[in-house]
Amino acid sequence: MLVPEIEITPFGDGRWVLRTPSGRHALLSSHSYRLLQLLHHSNPDTALQCFNAEFSAAYSPEEFSNLITAQFSGLGVLAHDAAPPRPMPPDALPVRWQLLSPAVAGRLAVGLKPLLISRVVRWLLPALLVLSPCVAWQATNSTAGMAPAQGWLLVGLVLFSSLVHELGHIAACSRVGIRHGGVGVGLYLYLLPAFYADVTAIWQALPAQRLIANAGGIIAQLTFALLLAAVATLGHRPGLLPAVVTIIILAWWQFNIFSRHDGYWMLADFTGNPLLLENAVSQLQAARKGQWPRTRAQGWLLAYGVANALSTGVLLALALIRYGHRLPLLPAHLVHAGRQLLAGQWPQLSPGDLPALLFCLLLARQLYAWGKRAADRIRDVYKV
Repeated sequence: MLVPEIEITPFGDGRWVLRTPSGRHALLSSHSYRLLQLLHHSNPDTALQCFNAEFSAAYSPEEFSNLITAQFSGLGVLAHDAAPPRPMPPDALPVRWQLLSPAVAGRLAVGLKPLLISRVVRWLLPALLVLSPCVAWQATNSTAGMAPAQGWLLVGLVLFSSLVHELGHIAACSRVGIRHGGVGVGLYLYLLPAFYADVTAIWQALPAQRLIANAGGIIAQLTFALLLAAVATLGHRPGLLPAVVTIIILAWWQFNIFSRHDGYWMLADFTGNPLLLENAVSQLQAARKGQWPRTRAQGWLLAYGVANALSTGVLLALALIRYGHRLPLLPAHLVHAGRQLLAGQWPQLSPGDLPALLFCLLLARQLYAWGKRAADRIRDVYKV
């Protein structure tokens, strides 16, 4: 009944992680894990008898088959599964291209592995978190503007730092013994380009290993920023300082716990809740129906869900108040900047254009989330 190429590893707290042949992962309860064990080591009739005896149940063969289908259909672990694949997680990039194979990515990440030894991480990460804001502040006060050539250099260094960030995740996985994939680029929300590292096997690791793997990107990117700051200072290259500031800001943004960045996954690991946002949204919806938390864990999820819902609204409101007057001018400025870029010139944007553009992107992301949620609800109601 089961395909043979499945892997099951402990997750903690009586839960287990199932890795499907397609590379997807699913979190199992102790009962689901036991059911898989019975199906794997016996035929359906024997599995039914053992299941009824072990759980004091009285399932008929048809009911037992329906239970198996409800639990595992769409995961690709049943030998004759006709159900469509379960939807990808909401953080997945819908469009992606692999740039570096797992072998090449592993070789390029070798130089970062010494940074990610457990005892090194204990002092290196706090040191980076203390030094990087100081360096960014000093670099900001020392920056006197960018020439067009320096602008192109900034873009190149920032993109390279993003690649270093992903290689940091690969190096961390290799360091703690987690299987990793390659590195590539994808389109977030079908629009925004973003680098990614295939570290989905992280769910088969221990919590301490997952924390190091998730922090590896930030450690690598901040280390690169401080090395670049040293080159700018010692080599008298002030044109590098804007890149230093930008890279540090991007690395710190990864600590955002309200979006699926590294900080969110570290919080999920720390709390032992890999479906943190989904469970928080469910708790928030239950509270709207008058079903208030009964446990401390449910109360914490509700608080996180409220804070998550407010964070986007507060950011949008602040950006609208501060830069709302730039929005009507933004399309014309972007068209002009695009023409400059096509002509080989560094595009000149006013100081308020970038925050206004970020506001539009954040709003588009939120509208996409609302639209997807509404479409899912319509499908559930009308069984589309």
